[in-house]
Amino acid sequence: MSMFRRGPGVTWNSYLTKSCESIAALCQHPLDEALAASVRLQRIAQRGLSALPGTEYVWGPSATVYSHAQEMTLSLTRDNMDKFVHSQTPVIQNDVMFRHLYLALLVRLYEPVLGMQPAVSSPSDNSTNSTARAPFHRTDMLWKLVDACRALFAARAALTDAQTALRPSTMTGFLAFGVVTASRVLFHEAEDWQPSVARRRFDYGAAMRDAAAQYEAAEAWARSAGRRCPMHDKGPLLLLYANKLRWISQWYEARTVADDLVAAAGGGGDGGAAAEAAMITPPEDTPGQEAAVDSASLAGIDMMATDQQPMPGFLPDFQFDEAFWQDMLLGTPQPAFGQYNMGNGTL
Repeated sequence: MSMFRRGPGVTWNSYLTKSCESIAALCQHPLDEALAASVRLQRIAQRGLSALPGTEYVWGPSATVYSHAQEMTLSLTRDNMDKFVHSQTPVIQNDVMFRHLYLALLVRLYEPVLGMQPAVSSPSDNSTNSTARAPFHRTDMLWKLVDACRALFAARAALTDAQTALRPSTMTGFLAFGVVTASRVLFHEAEDWQPSVARRRFDYGAAMRDAAAQYEAAEAWARSAGRRCPMHDKGPLLLLYANKLRWISQWYEARTVADDLVAAAGGGGDGGAAAEAAMITPPEDTPGQEAAVDSASLAGIDMMATDQQPMPGFLPDFQFDEAFWQDMLLGTPQPAFGQYNMGNGTL
Protein backbone atom coordinates (compact mmCIF):
# COMPACT_ATOMS: atom_id res chain seq x y z
CA MET A 1 0.00 0.00 0.00
CA SER A 2 3.01 2.34 0.13
CA MET A 3 2.38 3.29 -3.51
CA PHE A 4 -1.07 4.62 -2.62
CA ARG A 5 0.00 6.84 0.27
CA ARG A 6 2.03 10.00 0.25
CA GLY A 7 5.58 9.55 1.38
CA PRO A 8 8.53 7.35 0.52
CA GLY A 9 7.70 3.99 -0.99
CA VAL A 10 9.39 0.65 -0.60
CA THR A 11 12.63 0.64 -2.58
CA TRP A 12 13.02 -2.29 -4.94
CA ASN A 13 16.17 -4.33 -4.50
CA SER A 14 17.73 -7.65 -5.43
CA TYR A 15 16.32 -9.27 -2.30
CA LEU A 16 12.75 -8.62 -3.45
CA THR A 17 13.59 -9.99 -6.89
CA LYS A 18 15.02 -13.18 -5.40
CA SER A 19 12.07 -13.52 -3.02
CA CYS A 20 9.53 -13.26 -5.85
CA GLU A 21 11.39 -15.86 -7.88
CA SER A 22 11.62 -18.24 -4.90
CA ILE A 23 7.96 -17.86 -3.94
CA ALA A 24 6.76 -18.42 -7.50
CA ALA A 25 9.08 -21.40 -7.98
CA LEU A 26 8.19 -23.20 -4.74
CA CYS A 27 4.47 -22.29 -4.88
CA GLN A 28 3.80 -23.78 -1.45
CA HIS A 29 0.41 -22.05 -1.26
CA PRO A 30 -2.20 -21.61 -4.02
CA LEU A 31 -1.89 -17.83 -3.72
CA ASP A 32 1.91 -17.71 -3.87
CA GLU A 33 2.07 -17.34 -7.64
CA ALA A 34 -0.49 -14.51 -7.61
CA LEU A 35 1.43 -12.82 -4.78
CA ALA A 36 4.68 -12.87 -6.72
CA ALA A 37 2.92 -11.58 -9.84
CA SER A 38 1.33 -8.75 -7.83
CA VAL A 39 4.70 -7.61 -6.49
CA ARG A 40 6.23 -7.68 -9.97
CA LEU A 41 3.31 -5.68 -11.36
CA GLN A 42 3.84 -3.04 -8.69
CA ARG A 43 7.51 -2.96 -9.63
CA ILE A 44 6.62 -2.11 -13.24
CA ALA A 45 4.30 0.68 -12.14
CA GLN A 46 6.80 2.06 -9.63
CA ARG A 47 9.54 2.12 -12.26
CA GLY A 48 7.33 4.23 -14.51
CA LEU A 49 6.31 6.60 -11.73
CA SER A 50 9.92 7.09 -10.68
CA ALA A 51 10.70 8.28 -14.22
CA LEU A 52 8.31 11.22 -13.81
CA PRO A 53 10.44 13.84 -12.04
CA GLY A 54 8.79 16.27 -9.66
CA THR A 55 5.35 14.65 -9.75
CA GLU A 56 5.03 13.51 -6.14
CA TYR A 57 1.76 15.12 -5.11
CA VAL A 58 1.98 17.26 -1.96
CA TRP A 59 -1.45 18.90 -1.93
CA GLY A 60 -0.63 21.40 -4.60
CA PRO A 61 0.45 21.67 -8.23
CA SER A 62 3.77 20.33 -9.42
CA ALA A 63 6.33 22.43 -11.24
CA THR A 64 6.50 19.77 -13.96
CA VAL A 65 5.03 20.87 -17.30
CA TYR A 66 3.31 18.05 -19.17
CA SER A 67 5.16 17.24 -22.37
CA HIS A 68 5.95 14.44 -24.82
CA ALA A 69 8.42 12.96 -22.33
CA GLN A 70 5.74 12.46 -19.68
CA GLU A 71 3.25 11.05 -22.18
CA MET A 72 5.83 8.63 -23.55
CA THR A 73 6.67 7.44 -20.04
CA LEU A 74 3.02 6.89 -19.14
CA SER A 75 2.23 5.09 -22.39
CA LEU A 76 5.29 2.83 -22.16
CA THR A 77 4.55 1.95 -18.54
CA ARG A 78 0.94 1.13 -19.39
CA ASP A 79 2.07 -1.09 -22.26
CA ASN A 80 4.52 -2.92 -20.01
CA MET A 81 1.84 -3.46 -17.38
CA ASP A 82 -0.60 -4.84 -19.95
CA LYS A 83 2.02 -7.15 -21.45
CA PHE A 84 2.88 -8.49 -18.01
CA VAL A 85 -0.78 -9.10 -17.15
CA HIS A 86 -1.35 -10.92 -20.44
CA SER A 87 1.69 -13.10 -19.80
CA GLN A 88 0.10 -14.53 -16.65
CA THR A 89 -2.05 -17.64 -16.53
CA PRO A 90 -5.86 -17.23 -16.67
CA VAL A 91 -6.02 -18.22 -13.01
CA ILE A 92 -3.86 -15.27 -11.99
CA GLN A 93 -5.55 -12.85 -14.39
CA ASN A 94 -8.94 -13.71 -12.90
CA ASP A 95 -7.73 -13.51 -9.31
CA VAL A 96 -9.80 -10.86 -7.51
CA MET A 97 -6.89 -9.22 -5.71
CA PHE A 98 -4.64 -9.22 -8.78
CA ARG A 99 -7.32 -7.69 -11.00
CA HIS A 100 -8.10 -4.96 -8.46
CA LEU A 101 -4.41 -4.25 -7.97
CA TYR A 102 -3.97 -3.80 -11.71
CA LEU A 103 -6.85 -1.33 -11.92
CA ALA A 104 -5.72 0.56 -8.81
CA LEU A 105 -2.20 0.82 -10.24
CA LEU A 106 -3.63 2.31 -13.44
CA VAL A 107 -5.31 4.99 -11.34
CA ARG A 108 -2.02 5.56 -9.50
CA LEU A 109 -0.12 5.74 -12.79
CA TYR A 110 -2.27 8.47 -14.33
CA GLU A 111 -2.97 10.38 -11.10
CA PRO A 112 0.24 12.52 -11.21
CA VAL A 113 -1.03 14.11 -14.44
CA LEU A 114 -3.50 16.07 -12.30
CA GLY A 115 -0.65 17.91 -10.61
CA MET A 116 1.31 18.66 -13.77
CA GLN A 117 1.06 22.02 -15.47
CA PRO A 118 -0.51 22.09 -18.94
CA ALA A 119 1.79 23.37 -21.65
CA VAL A 120 1.06 26.88 -22.87
CA SER A 121 1.61 28.32 -26.30
CA SER A 122 4.18 31.05 -26.92
CA PRO A 123 2.61 33.63 -29.25
CA SER A 124 5.70 35.83 -28.93
CA ASP A 125 7.88 33.19 -30.57
CA ASN A 126 8.01 34.25 -34.22
CA SER A 127 11.18 32.37 -35.12
CA THR A 128 11.36 30.20 -38.19
CA ASN A 129 11.56 27.08 -36.00
CA SER A 130 8.26 27.76 -34.28
CA THR A 131 5.21 25.78 -35.35
CA ALA A 132 1.51 26.58 -35.46
CA ARG A 133 0.59 23.51 -33.43
CA ALA A 134 -1.51 23.89 -30.30
CA PRO A 135 0.23 23.41 -26.94
CA PHE A 136 0.64 19.84 -25.75
CA HIS A 137 -2.45 18.83 -23.77
CA ARG A 138 -2.97 16.36 -20.93
CA THR A 139 -6.49 15.57 -22.12
CA ASP A 140 -5.89 12.03 -23.38
CA MET A 141 -4.19 10.92 -20.17
CA LEU A 142 -6.86 12.55 -18.03
CA TRP A 143 -9.47 10.55 -19.92
CA LYS A 144 -7.46 7.42 -19.27
CA LEU A 145 -7.53 8.34 -15.58
CA VAL A 146 -11.32 8.71 -15.65
CA ASP A 147 -11.69 5.36 -17.40
CA ALA A 148 -9.34 3.67 -14.92
CA CYS A 149 -11.40 5.00 -12.00
CA ARG A 150 -14.61 3.89 -13.69
CA ALA A 151 -13.23 0.39 -14.31
CA LEU A 152 -12.01 0.12 -10.71
CA PHE A 153 -15.47 0.89 -9.33
CA ALA A 154 -17.07 -1.47 -11.85
CA ALA A 155 -14.79 -4.31 -10.77
CA ARG A 156 -15.62 -3.50 -7.17
CA ALA A 157 -19.35 -3.66 -7.94
CA ALA A 158 -18.89 -7.17 -9.36
CA LEU A 159 -17.81 -8.57 -5.96
CA THR A 160 -20.27 -10.74 -4.06
CA ASP A 161 -21.39 -9.88 -0.53
CA ALA A 162 -19.12 -12.59 0.86
CA GLN A 163 -16.11 -11.33 -1.11
CA THR A 164 -16.72 -7.77 0.08
CA ALA A 165 -16.98 -8.86 3.71
CA LEU A 166 -13.94 -11.13 3.66
CA ARG A 167 -11.53 -9.10 1.52
CA PRO A 168 -8.43 -7.79 3.34
CA SER A 169 -8.08 -4.12 4.19
CA THR A 170 -5.90 -3.66 1.10
CA MET A 171 -9.06 -3.72 -1.01
CA THR A 172 -10.49 -0.86 1.05
CA GLY A 173 -7.28 1.06 0.39
CA PHE A 174 -7.76 0.59 -3.36
CA LEU A 175 -11.33 1.86 -3.08
CA ALA A 176 -10.33 4.87 -0.97
CA PHE A 177 -7.63 5.86 -3.43
CA GLY A 178 -10.14 5.60 -6.28
CA VAL A 179 -12.66 7.72 -4.36
CA VAL A 180 -10.11 10.47 -3.75
CA THR A 181 -8.61 10.51 -7.24
CA ALA A 182 -11.93 10.34 -9.08
CA SER A 183 -13.30 13.27 -7.08
CA ARG A 184 -10.23 15.30 -8.03
CA VAL A 185 -10.33 14.63 -11.75
CA LEU A 186 -14.09 15.22 -11.97
CA PHE A 187 -13.68 18.75 -10.57
CA HIS A 188 -10.27 19.53 -12.05
CA GLU A 189 -10.40 22.95 -13.69
CA ALA A 190 -7.79 23.54 -16.37
CA GLU A 191 -7.53 24.93 -19.87
CA ASP A 192 -7.04 21.45 -21.33
CA TRP A 193 -9.81 19.74 -19.33
CA GLN A 194 -13.56 20.14 -19.00
CA PRO A 195 -14.78 18.36 -15.82
CA SER A 196 -18.46 18.68 -16.69
CA VAL A 197 -17.92 16.43 -19.72
CA ALA A 198 -16.09 13.90 -17.56
CA ARG A 199 -18.94 13.92 -15.02
CA ARG A 200 -21.39 13.05 -17.78
CA ARG A 201 -19.25 10.07 -18.75
CA PHE A 202 -18.72 8.75 -15.21
CA ASP A 203 -21.59 8.89 -12.68
CA TYR A 204 -19.47 9.23 -9.58
CA GLY A 205 -22.42 9.78 -7.24
CA ALA A 206 -24.07 6.54 -8.33
CA ALA A 207 -20.77 4.69 -7.93
CA MET A 208 -20.54 5.93 -4.33
CA ARG A 209 -24.10 4.81 -3.58
CA ASP A 210 -23.47 1.41 -5.14
CA ALA A 211 -20.33 0.94 -3.06
CA ALA A 212 -22.20 2.01 0.08
CA ALA A 213 -25.00 -0.45 -0.61
CA GLN A 214 -22.41 -3.15 -1.20
CA TYR A 215 -20.84 -2.56 2.22
CA GLU A 216 -24.27 -2.64 3.87
CA ALA A 217 -25.11 -5.91 2.14
CA ALA A 218 -21.73 -7.36 3.13
CA GLU A 219 -22.28 -6.44 6.77
CA ALA A 220 -25.73 -8.05 6.70
CA TRP A 221 -24.28 -11.20 5.13
CA ALA A 222 -21.52 -11.42 7.72
CA ARG A 223 -24.02 -11.02 10.55
CA SER A 224 -26.36 -13.69 9.15
CA ALA A 225 -23.44 -16.06 8.49
CA GLY A 226 -22.12 -15.67 12.02
CA ARG A 227 -18.88 -14.07 10.84
CA ARG A 228 -16.95 -11.69 13.06
CA CYS A 229 -16.93 -8.19 11.60
CA PRO A 230 -14.33 -5.48 12.18
CA MET A 231 -15.60 -2.88 14.63
CA HIS A 232 -14.84 0.78 15.18
CA ASP A 233 -16.17 2.82 18.10
CA LYS A 234 -18.58 0.01 19.03
CA GLY A 235 -20.08 -0.04 15.56
CA PRO A 236 -19.53 -2.20 12.45
CA LEU A 237 -16.67 -0.82 10.38
CA LEU A 238 -18.40 -1.78 7.13
CA LEU A 239 -21.38 0.43 8.03
CA LEU A 240 -18.98 3.26 8.81
CA TYR A 241 -17.57 2.93 5.29
CA ALA A 242 -21.12 2.89 3.88
CA ASN A 243 -22.05 6.08 5.72
CA LYS A 244 -18.89 7.81 4.48
CA LEU A 245 -19.62 6.85 0.88
CA ARG A 246 -23.24 8.02 1.05
CA TRP A 247 -22.13 11.33 2.52
CA ILE A 248 -19.59 11.77 -0.28
CA SER A 249 -22.32 10.97 -2.82
CA GLN A 250 -24.51 13.73 -1.37
CA TRP A 251 -21.59 16.16 -1.41
CA TYR A 252 -20.84 15.27 -5.03
CA GLU A 253 -24.43 15.75 -6.21
CA ALA A 254 -24.69 19.12 -4.44
CA ARG A 255 -21.32 20.29 -5.72
CA THR A 256 -22.22 19.25 -9.27
CA VAL A 257 -25.48 21.20 -9.16
CA ALA A 258 -23.66 24.24 -7.80
CA ASP A 259 -21.02 24.08 -10.54
CA ASP A 260 -23.67 23.68 -13.23
CA LEU A 261 -25.54 26.73 -11.93
CA VAL A 262 -22.35 28.78 -11.99
CA ALA A 263 -21.58 27.61 -15.53
CA ALA A 264 -25.11 28.46 -16.68
CA ALA A 265 -24.89 31.93 -15.15
CA GLY A 266 -21.60 32.54 -16.93
CA GLY A 267 -23.18 32.66 -20.37
CA GLY A 268 -22.17 31.08 -23.63
CA GLY A 269 -18.49 32.12 -23.67
CA ASP A 270 -16.41 33.10 -26.67
CA GLY A 271 -16.12 31.53 -30.07
CA GLY A 272 -13.17 29.38 -29.04
CA ALA A 273 -15.26 27.42 -26.56
CA ALA A 274 -16.66 25.15 -29.27
CA ALA A 275 -13.20 24.15 -30.47
CA GLU A 276 -12.06 23.55 -26.89
CA ALA A 277 -15.14 21.40 -26.18
CA ALA A 278 -14.45 19.34 -29.29
CA MET A 279 -10.89 18.75 -28.11
CA ILE A 280 -12.13 17.57 -24.71
CA THR A 281 -14.84 15.25 -26.08
CA PRO A 282 -14.44 11.83 -24.42
CA PRO A 283 -13.04 9.06 -26.61
CA GLU A 284 -15.33 6.34 -27.86
CA ASP A 285 -15.32 3.10 -25.92
CA THR A 286 -13.66 0.41 -28.02
CA PRO A 287 -13.46 -3.34 -27.41
CA GLY A 288 -10.29 -4.25 -25.55
CA GLN A 289 -9.68 -0.74 -24.27
CA GLU A 290 -9.02 -2.11 -20.80
CA ALA A 291 -7.09 -5.19 -21.75
CA ALA A 292 -7.00 -6.93 -18.40
CA VAL A 293 -10.56 -6.07 -17.37
CA ASP A 294 -12.97 -8.83 -18.28
CA SER A 295 -16.60 -8.29 -19.27
CA ALA A 296 -17.84 -9.23 -15.81
CA SER A 297 -15.79 -6.43 -14.30
CA LEU A 298 -17.16 -3.82 -16.71
CA ALA A 299 -20.74 -5.00 -16.47
CA GLY A 300 -21.33 -2.85 -13.40
CA ILE A 301 -20.70 0.39 -15.28
CA ASP A 302 -24.15 0.47 -16.86
CA MET A 303 -25.70 -0.35 -13.51
CA MET A 304 -24.63 2.95 -11.98
CA ALA A 305 -27.63 4.95 -13.19
CA THR A 306 -29.85 6.36 -10.46
CA ASP A 307 -33.20 8.06 -10.11
CA GLN A 308 -32.20 9.86 -6.94
CA GLN A 309 -32.33 13.64 -7.35
CA PRO A 310 -29.46 15.79 -6.09
CA MET A 311 -29.91 18.11 -3.14
CA PRO A 312 -28.83 21.61 -4.27
CA GLY A 313 -28.68 23.00 -0.76
CA PHE A 314 -26.44 20.33 0.72
CA LEU A 315 -23.01 21.85 1.41
CA PRO A 316 -22.18 22.71 -2.22
CA ASP A 317 -19.65 25.47 -1.66
CA PHE A 318 -16.53 23.96 -0.20
CA GLN A 319 -13.47 21.90 -0.98
CA PHE A 320 -12.21 19.07 1.21
CA ASP A 321 -8.77 19.74 2.60
CA GLU A 322 -5.83 17.37 3.01
CA ALA A 323 -7.00 16.14 6.42
CA PHE A 324 -10.23 14.77 4.98
CA TRP A 325 -8.55 12.92 2.13
CA GLN A 326 -5.86 11.51 4.41
CA ASP A 327 -8.67 10.28 6.63
CA MET A 328 -10.25 8.60 3.60
CA LEU A 329 -6.98 6.97 2.60
CA LEU A 330 -6.42 5.64 6.12
CA GLY A 331 -9.89 4.12 6.09
CA THR A 332 -10.97 5.00 9.64
CA PRO A 333 -11.42 8.33 11.40
CA GLN A 334 -8.25 9.74 12.89
CA PRO A 335 -8.96 12.25 15.70
CA ALA A 336 -5.38 13.50 15.47
CA PHE A 337 -6.22 15.23 12.21
CA GLY A 338 -8.76 17.45 14.00
CA GLN A 339 -11.59 19.17 12.18
CA TYR A 340 -11.91 19.26 8.42
CA ASN A 341 -11.36 22.69 6.89
CA MET A 342 -13.99 23.58 4.30
CA GLY A 343 -13.01 27.13 3.44
CA ASN A 344 -15.62 29.19 5.26
CA GLY A 345 -16.21 26.69 8.04
CA THR A 346 -15.33 23.33 9.51
CA LEU A 347 -16.96 19.93 9.60
